[in-house]
Amino acid sequence: MLLIVLSESTKLRAHRTVVESTVRERFREFEAGNEELTDRPRPGQPSELDDEDLIPGLENEPSSSSRELTVELGVSHTTV
Repeated sequence: MLLIVLSESTKLRAHRTVVESTVRERFREFEAGNEELTDRPRPGQPSELDDEDLIPGLENEPSSSSRELTVELGVSHTTV
């Protein structure tokens, strides 16, 4: 899922858009009897950054670029 952050006055709202393939996969799971909507654990290393980690930086400076956020958060550009 992609995270799109919108500025509204001084408040930020996070709006998630869903990729079509994700919808199709969830529909197949629902048809198979799985009504759980939480994400399943993924193999590999856990994510370095949660969406909630981005919000404070964007509240301080809504026009921040992803590269500016990497410096503020101390993570790589590909993480953001």
